[in-house]
Amino acid sequence: MSTATSTSAATGADGADGDDRPAGRGHAGLRSFVRFMWTFRGRMALIGGVFVVANGCLAVIPLFIGEFVAVLATDPVPRGAAYGWAAALIACTIGHDLTWRAGDLLYMRLLLGRTFEYENILFQRVIEGEYPYFAGRSTGKIGSYLRTLGQEFRVFLDNVYFAYLEQIIKLPAIVLIMFSVNLPTGLAFTVAIALLALVGRRTARLSARAEGRAADVSADMDSYVFDVVANFVAVKSFRRERAEQAEVRRRRRHVTVAAKKSMFAGIVFWASMSAVVRWLVWPGTILLNLHLFLRGDL
Repeated sequence: MSTATSTSAATGADGADGDDRPAGRGHAGLRSFVRFMWTFRGRMALIGGVFVVANGCLAVIPLFIGEFVAVLATDPVPRGAAYGWAAALIACTIGHDLTWRAGDLLYMRLLLGRTFEYENILFQRVIEGEYPYFAGRSTGKIGSYLRTLGQEFRVFLDNVYFAYLEQIIKLPAIVLIMFSVNLPTGLAFTVAIALLALVGRRTARLSARAEGRAADVSADMDSYVFDVVANFVAVKSFRRERAEQAEVRRRRRHVTVAAKKSMFAGIVFWASMSAVVRWLVWPGTILLNLHLFLRGDL
């Protein structure tokens, strides 16, 4: 679900009553996450530092392997240097494991509980709202947003430490390796990264919008189902079982259409990234290095 859409609806930050869409508040969910994380930034920095060290141990392994192979290729082999690089490789693998486990334990001890506290703050913000706020909105939809936002925050925090930090550490190492091959390859790789960022920014924005629309339609669907079940006495009293089934099917078709559009936008995003890498970067790098080799510059 789109964090911008769900945060606005859950906290009552949007404009008109009855409209759960954010009014001109892009990335409202992300800002909400960042403001909350700022309250325990010290803990986050400590755990982030541990994971940076853990990922750094893996990032330097290709460089150490290159040095190790270069030492072994010499004749005679300098035993001291060979054992030194072997020890460095072993230290990197063991160091990564130790620091990663330490990061896991610190995350569990210092951060996991705070992710659930975020839901408490959201609930407090909603329940302290004025009566007109509830009168103009579907309470089932608000409840759905509260639950989803808590899940999104935990996923976001997991990604920060277990995905984003790894990429931030590995990318400079890969660039360094590319430049160590030769200067043209390094420059080509750097240009490729810039091109990926340029193309990805556009397609990712379109994907996020489609995902937000799909999330909003899905939340409407969940809200309607919650309200029907909660008002089962009225449904039974007026014999509206078949009418409600037909309405749920009609709304579900809208959810399906929105989900397909969201998925298609995601496909476009990944296809654009793949096209840059597989149609431009790889062929260009291969042809460039072939040209340099045939000229004797490689």
